[in-house]
Amino acid sequence: MSKSVTRNSNSLAWIVVVVAGLVVLAIVAGLDLHQRLDAGQRVLDGARPIFTEERVVGERVGIGMISSVTDMLDPIVDAEGGAADEVVPLVQLVAGATGLSDAEVLAALETNFPHTYHLLLALPLDGVSAEIPALLDFVAANSELADGGEVLDAIAATTPNLAQAITNLIVVTDGFRLIPGIEPLTRFDGSPVLSVPDISDFFGQDVVPAVRDVTDDYRTLDTTAPPVDVFPALLLTIGILVSIYAVAMLIIVSAAVPSRKKSDDGGDESSGDDDVAEPAELVGAGST
Repeated sequence: MSKSVTRNSNSLAWIVVVVAGLVVLAIVAGLDLHQRLDAGQRVLDGARPIFTEERVVGERVGIGMISSVTDMLDPIVDAEGGAADEVVPLVQLVAGATGLSDAEVLAALETNFPHTYHLLLALPLDGVSAEIPALLDFVAANSELADGGEVLDAIAATTPNLAQAITNLIVVTDGFRLIPGIEPLTRFDGSPVLSVPDISDFFGQDVVPAVRDVTDDYRTLDTTAPPVDVFPALLLTIGILVSIYAVAMLIIVSAAVPSRKKSDDGGDESSGDDDVAEPAELVGAGST
């Protein structure tokens, strides 16, 4: 192969390397890797407390308790739950089992189990919530307080636990079947999340299991060196160095000229590509 062909091949090879370096730089800039991977690292940093093993285990236990609270409230919050309609059959069942009349059963409950008795009378709880504003207004009308709001403030000042229960009972019963402002939320399968039971299922069946499923993958990504935000700078440095080195080598190869050699009679003779003897010719000349 002639020297000119060799130089052309070398030049082409270094041009390819230059292009490869420029492609790396274009990828870093075009895909906006700096901002994207920096954002990815911030996500990893921010989510790290969520994926600790203690919290993942605690989330499962916690949502289990919330589900139990929801299951307890669902039948008694409103008429839709159905528990209020079962009070009379329950009394009749006890009466039939004990031989007492319905009135005697109720009297026995009130005497021996007063909290249960009054709870059964209070069902459903949204009926209690409906009476609270009227009760506060009644107290205000028969006192020096201006209105129900001041009555509630007075209750909060003297009996804060009762005030907390009264206030939140209204919130729970009013929003149990339709939580205000929750309409945009959906389950992972696209079904709407509207009620307290829905939100319990959303966290218990979607969010917490999803966190559990990706915990190991998250920890692998988060703990494996180097951090993801290092890669843009690393690729940028590699692309610049490769491009600079390839351009330098391309200049060197392009600037190279054929060496000249002395002829046998002392004259200068070009050692260009066309004058270079092939190895086979040299061998033949030496044998003559």
